Amino acid sequence: MNAADTNGKKRKAAKGYVLSSVLLGIAVLIALYVTISTLAVGYTSIFGYSVFRVVTPSMEPTIPVNSLLICKKVDINTIAENDIISFKSKEPDHYGAIVTHRVVGIKQNENGDVMLESRGDANYTSDTYYVTAKNFIGKVVTYSGREGAVTKLIKFLTGQFGFIVLIVLPLLIIGALVLQSIGRSMRNEMNSALAELKKAERAKKLKQKQNSEKPGDEEILPGYKTLTKENYAELYRALQEEIKKEQTESEEGSESKTEYSDEDQA
Repeated sequence: MNAADTNGKKRKAAKGYVLSSVLLGIAVLIALYVTISTLAVGYTSIFGYSVFRVVTPSMEPTIPVNSLLICKKVDINTIAENDIISFKSKEPDHYGAIVTHRVVGIKQNENGDVMLESRGDANYTSDTYYVTAKNFIGKVVTYSGREGAVTKLIKFLTGQFGFIVLIVLPLLIIGALVLQSIGRSMRNEMNSALAELKKAERAKKLKQKQNSEKPGDEEILPGYKTLTKENYAELYRALQEEIKKEQTESEEGSESKTEYSDEDQA
């Protein structure tokens, strides 16, 4: 595998890691927004619109049970009689529950604030408490009218199992992809580091081999700690010169002795 292939794989791994991180971040932000919004106000609103599923027959036959409705946040002063609205109940038995009823009367309190009288189409009496700006959610702009495929899907997704499928499972999948990408990146880095170490080790061994084959190198002989081959070569040359010098002096001394003996005999 050449360097170009390795760099290409690294770039692909980096892109995959970035994409997985972005998707994970988006999923986490959505989950946090839905969770915080639900805990804060009891429902989730996106750009002023909220989707609710009807769970009681109080608005039948107009809005059957399990129908879907879309509620738009508007100013309570724009509401007219016969409008269908969604609000948070003040009834002690189901305080804070989201209710969708029809407006049957509009009044004002002593401060001039609007108070809406509401009643379900299937109910004989109006709701006990008026709807004010504090518990008003918005006006129903459309509803499914009957349970269809989309309604069944929303019903499934808004249930506990649907929450797992819609939120928890994607988070787990994206988290697994991110971990896999991180693991792959770390594995590639480790393989690259090991390859570099092996390459450096081979280069070191090759250099040592080349140095051992050079004449007069500074490699220390086995069993010796200070003298090198070059030092021993110099010592050897010095000994040869000493031997030659001694031989020369010995020969010169012999010739002088012979000449002296001849003169004595004469």
